[in-house]
Amino acid sequence: MKAGLTFALPPKPKDAPILAQLREVFTLVNEDKEEQAIDPDHFTGNLKDYPDWLDDACRDRNLVEALERFCEYDPNELADWSVEDWYEELASCNGWDFQVRRRRDGRHELVFEVAEEHYGGDIAPAWILFAAGAFGITCQPLVQDKN
Repeated sequence: MKAGLTFALPPKPKDAPILAQLREVFTLVNEDKEEQAIDPDHFTGNLKDYPDWLDDACRDRNLVEALERFCEYDPNELADWSVEDWYEELASCNGWDFQVRRRRDGRHELVFEVAEEHYGGDIAPAWILFAAGAFGITCQPLVQDKN
């Protein structure tokens, strides 16, 4: 199945660097997910490979509060949110093959494969979007793969 998140970016010319940042991070995520799938029992992660802006964003209370609202958490439920927490969520989410692309309506989307109808994995990819400066983030309905 496919899952996705739709989002907006600040107006040009600022969105070009954000798209590059997102593509760079989701390339790392895809590499991690592939490595994790090959040998899940020995996967220790590659958090050190991720850019510092993901860690820096964890100290921005406004971003963390936006993530809490997005995930429908109680206020301050993520008060101690850290890049390590994010990475743990990423490692446990059942999504893979993350792709960032522009939509015809001018917004952007992050689409990815999921193993189950309810996989519970939006917090990790959503955090990347929030940390990069995306806004208006919404979940897309799940789509059954056509075989």
